[in-house]
Amino acid sequence: MDNDEIRRKTRLREAQSLERAVSRILGSGDLLCFEDLASRIHFQPNLSRSILSTWEAENRVFSIIVDHEALYPLYAFSPEGELLQCMNDIILTLSPGKLA
Repeated sequence: MDNDEIRRKTRLREAQSLERAVSRILGSGDLLCFEDLASRIHFQPNLSRSILSTWEAENRVFSIIVDHEALYPLYAFSPEGELLQCMNDIILTLSPGKLA
């Protein structure tokens, strides 16, 4: 087997692994669109998409875009709809460039 064949097989395995990981993450039910997130937890009355966008810009929450729709992690919020304070530390720790 030559180097090109090895690289091709490696890329194929990586793509398959990524596809399985994305499928598991999206199938977990932990990432929800705004409407589903709002219905699952009791948001404060003033919470809106714009507040989520602000929090995201401040690295207090993150979203993943799937099919042109932002999905937010359910686990980032308390049952009362409050954003967990630890999310900023987690996001900054896991960010590749250690965003400020």
